[in-house]
Amino acid sequence: MRPVFLTLLSFVGFLFAFSTDALFAQGQAEPLTQSDTIKLSLNEKPLRVFRPDEVLGYGIDGAEKGITAQLQRKDNRDAIRSLGLRRLTYRLRTELGVQAWHWNLDGEWSEPNKNRGYWTSQKTQKPILFGRGYALPRRGTTADQANNNGYSRLTDGDPRTFWKSNPYLDSHFTNEVEAAHPQWIVIDLERETEVNAIRLSWASPFAVRYRMDFCEFPANFKVRDFADTFEEEANWKPFPLGEITNGRGGEVTLRLCGHPRRVRFIRIWMTQSSYTAPRRKRDLRDRCGYAIAEIGVGKIRRKGEFTDVVRHAPASDRQTDTFASSTDPWHTSDNADTDTEQPGFEGLVKANYHHNLPIMVPVGVIYDTPENAVALIKTLKLLGIPFSEVELGEEPDGQYISPEDYAALYLQFAKAIHAVDPALKLGGVSLQTATEGWVHWKDAKGDRAWMRRFVRFLRAKNALNEFAFFSLEWYPFDEFTTSAEAQLKQNPVLLDRAIARLKAEEVPVNIPWYITEFGLSPYASRREVELPGAILNAEIVARFLQKPTGAAFFYGAIPATPYYEAEAEGATWGGLLAFLGDDTGKVKAILPSAHAVRLLTQEWLQPGAGNKTHTFFGVKFKPNDNLGAYAVSRPDGQCALLLLNRSEKKTLQVQLPFREVGKAKQYSPAQYLWHDAKEAGKPTKNLPPVSLTCRDTIDLPPFSITVVRWKPEKSTE
Repeated sequence: MRPVFLTLLSFVGFLFAFSTDALFAQGQAEPLTQSDTIKLSLNEKPLRVFRPDEVLGYGIDGAEKGITAQLQRKDNRDAIRSLGLRRLTYRLRTELGVQAWHWNLDGEWSEPNKNRGYWTSQKTQKPILFGRGYALPRRGTTADQANNNGYSRLTDGDPRTFWKSNPYLDSHFTNEVEAAHPQWIVIDLERETEVNAIRLSWASPFAVRYRMDFCEFPANFKVRDFADTFEEEANWKPFPLGEITNGRGGEVTLRLCGHPRRVRFIRIWMTQSSYTAPRRKRDLRDRCGYAIAEIGVGKIRRKGEFTDVVRHAPASDRQTDTFASSTDPWHTSDNADTDTEQPGFEGLVKANYHHNLPIMVPVGVIYDTPENAVALIKTLKLLGIPFSEVELGEEPDGQYISPEDYAALYLQFAKAIHAVDPALKLGGVSLQTATEGWVHWKDAKGDRAWMRRFVRFLRAKNALNEFAFFSLEWYPFDEFTTSAEAQLKQNPVLLDRAIARLKAEEVPVNIPWYITEFGLSPYASRREVELPGAILNAEIVARFLQKPTGAAFFYGAIPATPYYEAEAEGATWGGLLAFLGDDTGKVKAILPSAHAVRLLTQEWLQPGAGNKTHTFFGVKFKPNDNLGAYAVSRPDGQCALLLLNRSEKKTLQVQLPFREVGKAKQYSPAQYLWHDAKEAGKPTKNLPPVSLTCRDTIDLPPFSITVVRWKPEKSTE
């Protein structure tokens, strides 16, 4: 007997066979009217067979103090579980906040008598309620992507503090030549400024060999921020007098050029360390890398006096911005961030947030130590926490770390973890969204592609087998001045291009690819608590699941209040919220994102059949960028179409690819209306999706999500 879905195809005369490359057409849509009809047909050859339990999930992240208790509340558990998402990935906020992760607050310091140094949380069989981040006092980057309440020690005005690079990037730990991982500092003067000198107050260890560079941009290019030095064809050039080959530390004022030059960005590029340590420091890590206490930039006048244009202050909003290639994970007990928490694994398992499935767990890499990672793996095993995949680090590209530096750290952590359990699948890198590509400064061959350089580093070390899965995040829009309709139409095109680019950059296609977080934007917006955000989420899931090894993890399941982030152009109050919560986290309302997820897990896919195979089929129609359409065949013999109307004003009439009577669930602005009142915003109309019966055609209202199910006639063969 042929599969039921193929019987349907032979029954309907207008269906044709198409290759799996034609997932669905994109193009410029002609103006539509209410009576226009879009005719659908289905590919005969399946795109993919998958199990929802393996490819659909959600994430739980660190958050404000009290999140651990909030997750144990019955109303929160019931709400999150109602989404029908079963796999759990644990997100690591500390990596974004330039913090070391104390996943257990009990542990050991490398300098125990002073409660400071390099931390290793204690292996234990006792319950761990929550963990906490510890700010790094040797930080060299002004801004971070979490609370952003820290600051750089390079321009804080305090000669007692200093930045230090990560010692694990030194040749003593990487087993490479010293110059294999040069470290750098960049100073952003905010605007082009005339300078001819730099003042460096070195700490220990200092750089023996280093040089000062300035950044040039293409003609007529408007520089916005430091990210442009990566994202555009920015070129670093050495100052004429900027090469130092016999540095001796201490405070030095160096002339960079004969006549002042107008520059905005200055880079210090360090290639040889003194390997000197502060007094009474005997830990090898204290003398590996580079350390600078303070930086000044300006002019040397005719009489020799130095005029500094750098703003020095112990606050990120008052100091001149600096950026560092890496940061030493050394810290003290006084550096605890008591305003945020990382929930304990045991509490999540006790509440069965993981649905008895293995959890994808993280380890800190960029701001942590292999010893702390190993202790976590051993403790999870002692506690009986089910896990089989370990994500190494989070958003290293967002921390501006080079792919080679991250790869060197990755391999050290991988080797240490696999010494404990060789069967664990390790992966990453949890890339930040970069719709135009993930890049770093050019290497010696002129290559800027972040992932290609990471993969080639592993391959050169005969260690590509340590890379068992690839992860990225997908938040495609940083501004909200573009219309919501335009963004919904851009999203699938941007996602397809990103996937094609990553394949071209040699990311292995024979390993799982995970979108471990996704949403409209990393910034808050009203669109995220309205239909556009829900439509975009549904399409990200459906489109990525078509890929042979794709899986997607929803972000924003924890109830919360709307919030505002001024960084985004056109920002409004909103956020990645499935459920509206009050200040205590109590559920007040179900929002569109939750309804969208439920339509996916309980209508489009077969509810309760997460461990049974579903089959993906491509949908073909005349190019029309108002419509997204995705088809599956379910284990219960039903077929289901997910139909998304991306248009804000046009109703679409769709001619369905079957002749049987179909049942539909539809969610549109007829069911939902948001009242914008800043943090007190809430729905004024909030109805569940409506049930419909359809045959031959169905109307899709503007900004709507529809799932149509039908039972194909059985074959007579």
